[in-house]
Amino acid sequence: MSENKSFSTAVPAVRIMDSGLNVPDEADILSGRLSDFSGALGGAMSTSLSSPQGQLASSESAIIADKNDQLLYIVNQVNPDFSSGRFQDAIGKIYFLERRGATGTTVTATCNGTDGGLRARVASVVSAGRYYACVYKTDPENIDILGLTVSRDGSSWTTAVTFGIDEIPVLDVSNIGVKLQEA
Repeated sequence: MSENKSFSTAVPAVRIMDSGLNVPDEADILSGRLSDFSGALGGAMSTSLSSPQGQLASSESAIIADKNDQLLYIVNQVNPDFSSGRFQDAIGKIYFLERRGATGTTVTATCNGTDGGLRARVASVVSAGRYYACVYKTDPENIDILGLTVSRDGSSWTTAVTFGIDEIPVLDVSNIGVKLQEA
């Protein structure tokens, strides 16, 4: 039979607190691993991270920190405030709730107008409570819609849909019409 041996480490432990999981900083893990190596090698080793033992301690510290981060992620998924995806679905099932499937929205935009200005903006709020603006390019024979931008307040704009663009000429604001339809 083998003997039971007790091992110790200077690496700070993961702690479960009332506020949640508490994991040590990577610098503290590294310090602990260097201390462990120093104890194992007789105390007269170099602690330079460019030394072989420093490289080992550094690599092991990164591995330990990564596993701690993964553990932290899993533990946080039990909290409904932080959960997502399948974990959120699992919490919902405890209360006999099921997530509604994804539903699509189709935005049909009619863009007419001339090239000019810095950004196309829609003058009125559509029923979804957002402003939509068409982004397009023109050449003598074609008008190509490249994307759609969206804004909640009509002043700060983000891309809603992009079809791949290099340079974007824009529309005259007075000639834009937008109609929102649900799919």
